[in-house]
Amino acid sequence: MKNLKKTVAKMMAGVLLVTMVPSAAYADSPAGEEEVYMPTWMEAGSVIVYDEDLNCTIVEGGELDAGDIARRDDIAEVGLKSRDEEMLASPNTKVEYDSHGFIQNVYYLVPGTEDEYQLSGAFRARKGSGVMAAGTSYTYGSYKNYDTGKTQSCKLTRSKDGKTMTGTGRITYYTGENGEAGSHKLVAYDCATKMDYDDVKGGTVVTAKNTYANKSQKYKKYDVGSLPAAILDIWSSSNVNPIKDITTRGNIDNVYSGHISHDVVLY
Repeated sequence: MKNLKKTVAKMMAGVLLVTMVPSAAYADSPAGEEEVYMPTWMEAGSVIVYDEDLNCTIVEGGELDAGDIARRDDIAEVGLKSRDEEMLASPNTKVEYDSHGFIQNVYYLVPGTEDEYQLSGAFRARKGSGVMAAGTSYTYGSYKNYDTGKTQSCKLTRSKDGKTMTGTGRITYYTGENGEAGSHKLVAYDCATKMDYDDVKGGTVVTAKNTYANKSQKYKKYDVGSLPAAILDIWSSSNVNPIKDITTRGNIDNVYSGHISHDVVLY
């Protein structure tokens, strides 16, 4: 079992000293289990990194203390930890947490680099196998809807004829320079769909809606990610934030009452 480790970094005489502090409260896996699970909640804006052996280091933010957890109704409703397969940690990944401290994005280390990450893994299913079968649906990623106050899950559904995909749930945003495992330069209104379930052909137009605020926008799928608690991830940068077109208050935030639809175009 590997415990989550908190990193405290100090610059002293030009040398970076790193102290690793284990935390029993955030144990990655229960006793007797070899699987390592990502934390569902951290401090807002936290970033953690897993190495090739699934050792975990907190590089920004930190763990929530017992008092924080006790005061949070959203944590009580969603649960502090999840043993869902969506939350299994992968080697050489970086995990980001949103403004509520809920898991946001999982990035994969770019092959041949030590500190560059991208949303899509280097290897993934293609030629139809990256899209779930016609007439099936997949429910995952329980989260708190901060618009309605309810707890709900993400759900993707492929039509019986296999021609369309729809989804309901959380829509998030992410950063990075290249999509499609490095083969596409990301630009405004590009987006990522869910790996292994909705990996349709690059360039597919996705209509995304905020059903709570009655806002919609069209994006183009040019990336893919694990999306452990989201149905769509919209690319953003320091000065370009297309998700604001559909957020409830028009600011940089996630969409909690999201709906997506698009044609299923296979590679």
